[in-house]
This record gives sequence, C-alpha cells and structure tokens, in this order.
Amino acid sequence: MTTVTLIPPLTETEARALVTDIRADIAEIGRIEQSARAKLLRLKNTDGWRVLGYANFRAMAQAEFGISWQHAYRLIGAEELQNELLLIAPDDTTIIIPEVHARELKTLPDAAARLEAYQRAKDLAMSEGGTSVELRHTQAAVKTVQAAASANKYAVVWQMERRGEISADTATAMTAAVDKLKPRQRGQIMALMAKYGLTCADLIADIGNMLYREEKGDTSYVLETLLATGCLGNVPLKFATMTDLKNANAEAQAQHMAEAAEAKRQADIDAGKPIIEQVVVTVYRGDAVKTLASLKQVLSEGDLMWLRDLMMGE
Repeated sequence: MTTVTLIPPLTETEARALVTDIRADIAEIGRIEQSARAKLLRLKNTDGWRVLGYANFRAMAQAEFGISWQHAYRLIGAEELQNELLLIAPDDTTIIIPEVHARELKTLPDAAARLEAYQRAKDLAMSEGGTSVELRHTQAAVKTVQAAASANKYAVVWQMERRGEISADTATAMTAAVDKLKPRQRGQIMALMAKYGLTCADLIADIGNMLYREEKGDTSYVLETLLATGCLGNVPLKFATMTDLKNANAEAQAQHMAEAAEAKRQADIDAGKPIIEQVVVTVYRGDAVKTLASLKQVLSEGDLMWLRDLMMGE
C-alpha cells in the first residue's frame, strides 16, 4: 500500500517568511566562512599545526576539521585574495568574497584585474536589482575582463587603458606601433612603459629606433637621459609628446656640437695652434678707457699687445 503525503501550498506570508529565514541562514553561512578562513590563515602562517604535533598543515586540516587539505587551502586562498584586493581598493570599500567566487577571480592575472572583475560583478548584480552578488555575476565579470585583456596582447597597454590613462583608440594605435618593432625592442618598450608610462603612440617608433641603434653601438643622448630619468628632455615620458622629443633631439644636437667644438679646441691647443674664438665685446666711442677695460675682460695680455702692434702699424 502506497502512502501519499499531501504538502499543502504555502501562503504568501509563509513563503515570504521562509525566504527571509533562508536569507538569514545564507548570510550566517557567509559570516561563518569568513571567520573560519581568517582563522585558518592565521593558524597556517603561525605554524599552529606544528605546536599541535602535526607533520604539516595538511594533516591537521584533515584530522581536526574533517575537510580535505585541498579545500582548506582554497579557503585560505580566498582569504588571501580578499586581503589582497582590500590593499588596493579605495579606503571606504567593503569586500566580501565567498570562496567559490574567489576561485573564479583567481583565474585573472593580477590583483588589479581581480578587483575590476569584483566591482563589475557588484555592478551587474545591482543592475538586476539584486542585493548580493551571485556566482553567475562573478563568472560573467571575469569573462568580460578576460576578453578585454585578450583584445590587447600587451598587458602594460591593456592595464593603462583599463585604468583610464589612455583611450581605446590610443591603446589600439600603441599596439600597432609595438607590433612593428623588432622583438628585442618590443620587450624594451614594454619595460619602459611599465617603469615610466607612455601615453603617446607616435613616440613608440622613434624610441624603438633609438633602442635599436644603441644595440648597434650608436648611442643617443636623448635615450641615455630617458633610460636614466624617465624623461624626454625635462618632460616625464608619461606626459611626453612628439614636440618634446623634437626639443630633446635639438638640445642633444646642440650638446654634440658644443662637445665637438671643445674637442677641436683642445686638439689645437695640444698641437700648439693659435686658438681663435669669436667673442662679443662692447666698445665705447669717445671713451678709450672704458673700451680698453672692456677688451681686457675678453682678451689676454698677448692679444692686447698684438692688437696694439697692429694699430701702430696702420
């Protein structure tokens, strides 16, 4: 004989009360997980398992908590990820990440990307009128961030775009410019971007060319300054434009010319040749004393005697 149990339908009041209870239970589960994770992390980091006589943390987790060591490490990983995001988030940000959500976020390459996905998941949940982030929200946010990263194969460029330092069009132009460089120079440009920033796509080809010439032994004063200070002339690379590069090249050319002139002058001195230099001097018509004083400021005693002899011979 089959016994049939009839389950009467819930009234609206009963259903609402049940939903409220479930929400409270889920919230309590979340609070308990958060507390347990923090305690597990402390126990591991302070070698608490050792003082309890266990060979390692794994053995303690299995014996004391009735869970696999893998799950214990997942809980710890979630706590570490949550702490990591709190370090880079604005001070007033509250971050609570369930362990299953943390698994999804950890597939992203760095803390900045994970924080972006976390915030995107919250925004998605709010756009649907929800009060809490569901796993599907986090999964969708992670896919969005991953897609943005894969759209730009150079992580440094992608991160600058994500932080709002450059536009999407500039990121595309920068990627195309880097693609045209030789492999070694691509890596060098990426290192410069990571260290000093670079927001002008037009500069990439010229800087890459300077890097290539340096590799071949053709040193550039502009590149030396850039590598040492992160500046083109006196302008930080992050804010530099083609005009700044043009000015830096002009200053470097003037420096080259001055050094070449000084080298020639020193070579003439060493060879005993007379040194002829053009100088500007003020002469005072009607005042020979002031004119002589002015000449003495720029001419040696020998030059003055020679000048006197020339004037006497006229």
